[in-house]
Amino acid sequence: MWRSLVFGVWLLSSVAAYGQDAAVLEIEIADRKVLLTEKTLRVTEGDSVELRWSSDEDVELHLHGYEIAVQVPGGGTVSMAFDADATGRFPISHHGFGAEMGQAHGHTPLLYLEVHPR
Repeated sequence: MWRSLVFGVWLLSSVAAYGQDAAVLEIEIADRKVLLTEKTLRVTEGDSVELRWSSDEDVELHLHGYEIAVQVPGGGTVSMAFDADATGRFPISHHGFGAEMGQAHGHTPLLYLEVHPR
């Protein structure tokens, strides 16, 4: 089942799996900014979500509320996969770029994830 989830994010797939929707989204970071016009990802409660991150430099990312953290190597791609079981608005922030990785916290979220009730 195809559906639009987000403005400016590439929806790679959305298929029915075990009665839930699965969404795979690609998100690129360059010059320490997310390259999207819309800074809010929207999914529905119960969706299986995979955020595929790429960055032009090393960065540690944290999805608050779900307490998921990943380290993205510069020039590489890393996935952040989870079931959207908690509803609300959750910031995704960085915990440092490059040599500051794991030390610094971004004051402003790079992006937000909204999980809407089913």
